[in-house]
Amino acid sequence: MIETILISYKWPITVLLSVTICVFILRNAISTLIGNISSGELKDWLKFKTQQETPRVENKIHEATAEINEPKSSNHYYQLKIKGSILETQKKAIEEDLDKIAPNSKTQTKEREETLTLALAETQLELFFEKIYRLIYNTQLDALDRLNARTTVTKEEAKETFESYTKILPVLKSISFKEWSNFLVNMGLVTEQDNKYSISSVGVEFLAYLTRKGYSRDKDGGI
Repeated sequence: MIETILISYKWPITVLLSVTICVFILRNAISTLIGNISSGELKDWLKFKTQQETPRVENKIHEATAEINEPKSSNHYYQLKIKGSILETQKKAIEEDLDKIAPNSKTQTKEREETLTLALAETQLELFFEKIYRLIYNTQLDALDRLNARTTVTKEEAKETFESYTKILPVLKSISFKEWSNFLVNMGLVTEQDNKYSISSVGVEFLAYLTRKGYSRDKDGGI
């Protein structure tokens, strides 16, 4: 009986002993490797690798805000994500504001609809800009500001700018120029054509939004 038990556990015990011996022999090398990675560098690397790994999706403005679904009831076609008295209170406040702008009558229905549509469009854009600001790197923000001042730069000039960032922030070397620049293009902030990059109307409005909100171009912990 005892012999059978020993035989059945022979392989796992051998593996465990082998791993233990390897760790003991390489303990100095492992310690040195860990010591070379400061907590700050590790934090930057982890943030860097997970921050912008987002595939390109058309119509990101709509994707970043609300989605229109099939009706769940006869009254609502929009899928409500916030429920309760707070939603009804805000709804009432909006209705009161609309009554001041365009009284609720048959002759003013179109004006009220236009006002609501514009307000919704602006809210969606602001939510989209908030999403971009949360994801964008400091170096990308700086590059966008520079592009805004010049309107258009060549691809080679953009690469040189990226290389200058990598000298200051070695963590940027973990990705390529294409990956770094693709975020700006995929989010619609920049257009790419004929080996040139140009700031788009979305990019101009995004920078203006940051200025209006007083947002820093140098985000804490940003790259």
